[in-house]
Amino acid sequence: MIKKFLLAIFAITQAILAAEPQGGKLLQVVETFRHGARYRIYNSSYPDNDQINYGELTAEGQRMHYVLGVTLQQKYADSLKFPQTYDHTFIYAKSTNVNRTIMSAYSQLAGMFPLNKGLSVENINNQFLIPPFDPAPVNVDEPKYALAGGQQPIPIHVKEQKDEKQLLGYMDACKNAAQWSKDNKDDSDWNRIKGEFQPLIDKLANDKYFQLPANPDLDIISQLVDTLIAIKWAGDATKNNEIAAHVEGFLMPLDEMMNPANFNVMWVQMNLLYTIQLHLALFKTKQQKQTSVTPFFNELLAYFNNYLNATDSNPYFKWIMLSAHDTTIAMVAQGLNLTSWECMEQVKNQTFPSNPSSPCIYTYPGFASNIIFELYEDANKKPYVKALYNGTAQPLCGTADTFCYLDQFAQSISYSIVSDFDKECDNPIYVSSPDSSSTPTWAIVVIVVVSVLFVGALGYIFFQRKKILSLQSLDKNSNYSQI
Repeated sequence: MIKKFLLAIFAITQAILAAEPQGGKLLQVVETFRHGARYRIYNSSYPDNDQINYGELTAEGQRMHYVLGVTLQQKYADSLKFPQTYDHTFIYAKSTNVNRTIMSAYSQLAGMFPLNKGLSVENINNQFLIPPFDPAPVNVDEPKYALAGGQQPIPIHVKEQKDEKQLLGYMDACKNAAQWSKDNKDDSDWNRIKGEFQPLIDKLANDKYFQLPANPDLDIISQLVDTLIAIKWAGDATKNNEIAAHVEGFLMPLDEMMNPANFNVMWVQMNLLYTIQLHLALFKTKQQKQTSVTPFFNELLAYFNNYLNATDSNPYFKWIMLSAHDTTIAMVAQGLNLTSWECMEQVKNQTFPSNPSSPCIYTYPGFASNIIFELYEDANKKPYVKALYNGTAQPLCGTADTFCYLDQFAQSISYSIVSDFDKECDNPIYVSSPDSSSTPTWAIVVIVVVSVLFVGALGYIFFQRKKILSLQSLDKNSNYSQI
């Protein structure tokens, strides 16, 4: 089975080498990523209970995204003419409304737009630099830049979680999502896969070091894995060595975890359980898979089309940054048919078939994992798309090719989405608040009432006039001598 799996990896590698169109010119990049390393988010008894920074971005997480920002700026500096000074027409940054994703975006932007490149305030009278405040504000000793060291503040756009359909289409933005997830945990697939991992679960439950409850389910084990990952990336060597004594392969680097030769190592199996549990909960059914990713793909196509329809006088962003979560990366990957819980189960049972056009990303989308969409045009000005997962080009449009013309790409993802996200989610239909360009409801009611009264009055006048004319005619032709 391992040999078969290696052949599949080789086939995928060969597919990645497929030639793309000649004369390709990069036009736009749409980048979505998971936040960097964070503190654990589960308040379990293991390994300690005195943490107060639940879910917050760590220093290591900030550094991961800073380095990614520097790397991306250098990679695309020439092809996109990436500016070193922030240009509001070049980049649009968006994040989910969570501290760690907002801070990850800021950290990456700091790498993309470095110090000593900010706006200058040279030759400006000091009276225009000091805000009104009593007593007089402190005069900052910055002789050149608006901000110390030439920092570059860059806006990051956020929405409330319930309104964030694009990046969180599997959560509060979809009314039915929670019930779908609950239903999944009561079906036969959930119980069957739990049985496939039962030896691992029993081993962890029997080790008193982890302080797990009796008969833990997939959710409990996933929470344990999440906690261990957070600890591992915190870099505490003593704690990591302590955990490694209980978890075989805990200190294994990511590239070795992806090596099929290490497939049966305990830590690899724990990560596989962690990944399958995520997909079983959020992206198990066809309805979940398609509904969750619909807003993302619709927005993605809108980004491409907006750029292609832009003009010199009305430009559109060359870079779209979307800061989100592991679940967002998993959502997009499954929407591109790069992964699924079904293929992961095959990987678990070592029965995954060799098919370069249908790979299976079975490793968990770790901290700072990213999917980058690149929009190009060929020598004939025809646009095409590439998708990179953590920097590696992926097969698209059901083929082994690592590029896909935009019209084909749009057709391909049409099979991965639903026509009406809100209808599938049973979301209430929200009526936007009236603005200067719309007529208030009360005004519409008044207009209707006045119109009805006006029409009624005209009708009454017409009727009375007709009656008077009729009486006049009768009076003219009457013979009163008969009375």
